[in-house]
Amino acid sequence: MKKFFMMALIAVATLCGAVSAHAQKADDIIGKYESKQGDDEYKVEITKKADGTYKAQLFWVKDPIDHATGKVALDPKNPDKSLRGVRCDQIVLIDGLHFNAEKKQWDKANLRYES
Repeated sequence: MKKFFMMALIAVATLCGAVSAHAQKADDIIGKYESKQGDDEYKVEITKKADGTYKAQLFWVKDPIDHATGKVALDPKNPDKSLRGVRCDQIVLIDGLHFNAEKKQWDKANLRYES
């Protein structure tokens, strides 16, 4: 899972950079995206929150099964203990992402990473 989280974060960060380079407004980043890194395939949705920041959340994973248990993989190493029961296909990778309109760049995000 560590490799999966890192590749998913890299893909979303790359997307943010690419959209930022061409974005005229922050909402241009909103949408559903898919990525493939080796055998890992996943889909991420970027949405705007009520506070004006954005979040990137997994909504589909090619192989969501924890083969040791035969059940959907969870997020047991999440630093936030209340989120350790979240399914792997529902994990929020980036939260609180803010678009700085003056600098035309993204900043102030909270990243989920494998510890």
